[in-house]
Amino acid sequence: MTYAIGDTLFTKKKHVCGSNAWEVMRTGVDIRIDARMWPRSDDVQGRS
Repeated sequence: MTYAIGDTLFTKKKHVCGSNAWEVMRTGVDIRIDARMWPRSDDVQGRS
């Protein structure tokens, strides 16, 4: 499989923040992914 920086991966196991979405931050010999917590509906309403 080929991954690019900015791709979103979904895993079976959740991160401690509750998200199973991960964003690819670095590719090459190894890969770095960071958990991405999607905004909840109450968080979106509070933002301007």
